[in-house]
Amino acid sequence: MTKQSFTLIRPDQTVMPMPLEKRAGLFPRIGFCSTRPARHHRDALVLANGSLRMLLDGDPRRERLIFSHESLFETRQAPVAHPPRIAPILPAVRKMLLDGRFQEVPAYVIDEVTCDRDYDRMMRTAPDGKTRWSIPNRQPHIACLANLDLPDSGFVQDYLRCVDLARGETVIRWTDQKGSWQRRSFVSKPDQVACTALVVPPGQTADLQLRVCLETIPGSHGWDYLQVPRDVRTELSFAESGLLVFTAHYPGQGGRGYQVATRVVSDGGTVAFKDGRLCLNGAHQILLLTRILPSVRPGGPDDVLPGQLLDLPTDYAALLERHAAGHEPMMRRCSLELADETSVLLSVEELLERQRTAATLEPALLEKLFHMGRFFLINDTGELPPAQGQYNINVNLQVCSGNLTNLPEPMQVFFRFFESKFADFRDNARAIFGCRGILASIHPDAAGGHLFHFSGPWPHLYWISCAGWVFNEFWGHYLVSGDEIFLREHIVPGLREIALFYEDYLSESDEAGHLLFYPCFSPENGQQRGYPITINAVMDIMVCREVLTNLIQACHILGLKEPGLDRWQNILDHLPPLLLDEEGALREWAWDSIEDDLDHRHVSHHYAAWPGFAANWADAPELSRAILISNRKRGQENDSAHGLMHRLFTAIRLRDADGVWFYHKQLLEHGFVNASLTTNHFPYKAVFADVLGGMPAALAEMLVQSRPGVVDLLPVLPGFFRSGRLAGVCLYTFAVLTELSWDFNRGLVTVSLQSLRDQAIRLSMCRQVLSVAVDGRTAGSDQAIHLKLSAGQTVEAVYWLRPDGKPA
Repeated sequence: MTKQSFTLIRPDQTVMPMPLEKRAGLFPRIGFCSTRPARHHRDALVLANGSLRMLLDGDPRRERLIFSHESLFETRQAPVAHPPRIAPILPAVRKMLLDGRFQEVPAYVIDEVTCDRDYDRMMRTAPDGKTRWSIPNRQPHIACLANLDLPDSGFVQDYLRCVDLARGETVIRWTDQKGSWQRRSFVSKPDQVACTALVVPPGQTADLQLRVCLETIPGSHGWDYLQVPRDVRTELSFAESGLLVFTAHYPGQGGRGYQVATRVVSDGGTVAFKDGRLCLNGAHQILLLTRILPSVRPGGPDDVLPGQLLDLPTDYAALLERHAAGHEPMMRRCSLELADETSVLLSVEELLERQRTAATLEPALLEKLFHMGRFFLINDTGELPPAQGQYNINVNLQVCSGNLTNLPEPMQVFFRFFESKFADFRDNARAIFGCRGILASIHPDAAGGHLFHFSGPWPHLYWISCAGWVFNEFWGHYLVSGDEIFLREHIVPGLREIALFYEDYLSESDEAGHLLFYPCFSPENGQQRGYPITINAVMDIMVCREVLTNLIQACHILGLKEPGLDRWQNILDHLPPLLLDEEGALREWAWDSIEDDLDHRHVSHHYAAWPGFAANWADAPELSRAILISNRKRGQENDSAHGLMHRLFTAIRLRDADGVWFYHKQLLEHGFVNASLTTNHFPYKAVFADVLGGMPAALAEMLVQSRPGVVDLLPVLPGFFRSGRLAGVCLYTFAVLTELSWDFNRGLVTVSLQSLRDQAIRLSMCRQVLSVAVDGRTAGSDQAIHLKLSAGQTVEAVYWLRPDGKPA
């Protein structure tokens, strides 16, 4: 057969990338590089300090900086002062459900909600002209754009975008006919300022034009949080001291608004303000310092922000050191090494291309996602926790790496924020169900925690498990820290509130005496068939079991004589049995007449496998098998990343190596990872942190899994990761994995653990063991060894494995 010839042309390169051999030493291992400027906002590099955020494209001549602040929200409409007062309709709703009239319930509920004039005003009509829905009232928006323009000075070569995740700095490097340039940036936490320095080639000068404005970001998705506030009035002023001040006022709010000030500092040159642009000519070096004042009011002082900037030092290196002193220790507490020294120098674009042509998983790409995920959690936590999307699987994925990878600081912000909404959560429980205790909102925000976000197809007002799901992370913090003060002062009070709700909500039983969970909502299933409000969602049963089990255990640990102990145990004793389908897969509802929708993105009924701990092969093999079959059967609906991540975690916890490979391949190859190492909600659109936040925990649990008294090593690590190192991981058994290293080529694994309390631990190697030594003494050849440890004690175990490194 004659070979056919095809002409294949890649797009022209606007810049020539720096070759691999020149990259060594330009960024650390806890970092990454990119070989082209962002072509889309998804590929913009992200810098933040929790409050102030900056995206930068990295274009040598036409740089775009996008600024935002965690406190900047657009209020969409006048808020309602209370959650929907629909508790009186609960008996009617329950009767309709028991009668099988599922499809009638959503419209009935929304009609009752909108009998309240405030809700009738607030509920919007969807494009279908029928569905009415309520949305979060506070929409995040950008503060402004800053465009930095340099004149053309020849073809760009040796281009490289570098990100030092350890210190929190980006460096854009390029060379043209003037020489080698650098544009360095970071966002300082101690000084609350975004810093950008242009390093001009020796002997040269730069002409810079700076334009600050509000413009729509082309191609942005509504979930990118890059909206421009509507109908704002903006002002731009310039002072001779080099200050450019951008002020925006929201419409109809008495002049309330915000202010962005940029101080321009140059070594030499002249500065002028012309046609709305700051023009700087003949400068040897340039420094831009930007700060945001998120709330200004008419009549208030207009010199606060400019004065703050004028008081700041103008030494870029000194400002960076102040920031890195707090940031770097957090980044270095926990680390992962999977790749060889050459692969870590490859750009994200090169790693993605290599991944898409490989049968295995690219270790350098996963290693960098591990560090980028921790970078995200540190830098997107300010006064508020990171919270894109909803307080269900979205937020759970975004924060789940905090406990495991030793980031208690952002987790404390998360815990405080959620606890601060309890008063509103109590209002929700009373208004919607007539119950005591708390019913958490799926969209709490800085303004409150009332449950406003719902519709007929998405009846979040009947999702009862939000608080219990969130308290899984509270419990995880106790397991990794052993902090009994936290257990007494935070976990027990919160779980007690959730238990109070269950006591009132679980007021009816079926003919067999099993408690009925109804009305309920299994996120976010059922809307396509018209009956999302249902009976006995399995996830609700699992969360209830976990909440009450943990609460009872906590009371025993602390010696608390709680009057509710017998009531809580009685609930546990009367939970409904779970159902299997004809293939043995776990069904999503424990109500026989409700059929599963198998082509759905959510797998909330896998909760017992993850984030819960109940489903594991040692303690619950039948349930584990049922969830494993369900995980393999489920379709993916619209390829939402959170669904893939939940399935990935399910596969990891259930030691399904094929599933781990399969879901990783999709996440890495199908448009969920950008050149900036940010991640998307859908393939190639909607920048969202579900994958990014969850990846450190996923990778850590592939290497070590734990629960009280048990540590399993290398439970589901692919054999093609022949060697590597993990350090600084907190374990769910009051211990720290100080280091785990493996080399399958040599058949050697070394692990070091430090216990935080006196305890017995069963340490198991999930590979075939030839022999093991503990603290230098031979301990036989069993896969499991039993350790008795004292508080503060460190133990080292060395395993010799079969050279092929096969799982046991």
